[in-house]
Amino acid sequence: MTSHNPHTAPACPACPVVVGGGAGTAPVAFAAANPSTPVDILERLVTNADELVREAIADNPNTPEAQLGLLALDPKERVRFTVASNRRTPQAALEILASDFTSRVKDAANTTLAAHSHD
Repeated sequence: MTSHNPHTAPACPACPVVVGGGAGTAPVAFAAANPSTPVDILERLVTNADELVREAIADNPNTPEAQLGLLALDPKERVRFTVASNRRTPQAALEILASDFTSRVKDAANTTLAAHSHD
């Protein structure tokens, strides 16, 4: 019987599917949202055609700041909103989102910027 190390993140069961291709949206979005998904896979998924996958990456606590910056320019409002709501989003990206053409994204970015100023 294999013991689980509590200091190690659980394996990402969808990662082989994502890397191997041919997966539908659900397993890819699951991998994108999973904090155990390796950063190199998140970096590859940031340009995925499915907005649900990009939204999941924008919400993943381990998504690198550079990828959050790329997602701040996403054409889909729901992705930009998720980036704007993420406290790990770099200030420069939040400043761009604070000028977004939708009030929902603008408001989220301004709220997150205000939280940054209190950190």
